[in-house]
Amino acid sequence: MKTLRLKKPAVTALRAAGWVMMFLSFAIMVFQFVPQLVGYQEYVVMSEMMEPDIPKGSLILVTKADPYELMPGEIISFKGSSSDNTVVTYRITENDTAAEQVMTLADRSSGSDAKAVKYTQIAGRVRHVLPGFGNIFRFFAGGGRFVLLAVFILGFALSEAQGTIRKRTDKKKEADSKQ
Repeated sequence: MKTLRLKKPAVTALRAAGWVMMFLSFAIMVFQFVPQLVGYQEYVVMSEMMEPDIPKGSLILVTKADPYELMPGEIISFKGSSSDNTVVTYRITENDTAAEQVMTLADRSSGSDAKAVKYTQIAGRVRHVLPGFGNIFRFFAGGGRFVLLAVFILGFALSEAQGTIRKRTDKKKEADSKQ
């Protein structure tokens, strides 16, 4: 039976590829879970209504905020209608503490879609905007998790295969030197 013999650079490349795959998949997993651990909620912006400040496809990180302290000009995320789970992100134009609501407006709006948002609807204040990361986040939050896990396992298998190949090569060299 003929065995596969890889040259040392190929073995090293195999190991490096395995480690890179494991590192990248682990980094993406951490990126998905760490924000929640430190108090952020993540949302993906699905429209152009807040451009240019928040481009479509951005991942926004939102923190809880005291509604009474919100100021005009700040960007907030809030629950849309009670019939669905839509979260909307608009800029505050006015904070009416007596009525316990803020008036909001999209940056790309002509003014006709101003929304009165009750304090109880407010998810929080937008703290960070990561343009382009929303689409990646959506992929890995859905079925992409399995792809990520498979890449991690494949990376581990590649790095372990390198170790097995090296052990076999060392044994072969040892056997050849004894002859």
